Amino acid sequence: RADADMERERFPGKFVGEAPPEDMPLHLQERGRIKTPWDDVKAELAERFGTSPEALEKAGTITDEEMAKAYTMMKLCREFENECSQSYMKGNIRGFMHLDSGQESVPALLADSIRTDDIKHSNYRDHCHALASGVDPGAVMAELY
Repeated sequence: RADADMERERFPGKFVGEAPPEDMPLHLQERGRIKTPWDDVKAELAERFGTSPEALEKAGTITDEEMAKAYTMMKLCREFENECSQSYMKGNIRGFMHLDSGQESVPALLADSIRTDDIKHSNYRDHCHALASGVDPGAVMAELY
């Protein structure tokens, strides 16, 4: 088989440089990448938010290791929220359950962006903020039960 066919079978939502098959459901198709030149982004951040040149230079140098660390945290957050959802639907968690599913990048990237002496407040959908701040997942889950 052609490499492209094997790639399509392994990753049905990933199509780079070609159109997906016509019969592929939309939810499996990957949306197009947003291509914005970094220089344009830096100019807008400086103008709108007063971001310093030093901070912009640091932001432009995210390493693969840092990206992998953030992805690992996002994955943990998603798995934790899925487990919360299942426990809630089984009746093990009472009260209201406001999940953070789909917003995993916020706590994961925020935790890496603030200083250790910064104070972070989250009062809504905060399970993943606790995880990203280093709280043990078992302790967070115990609080929900």
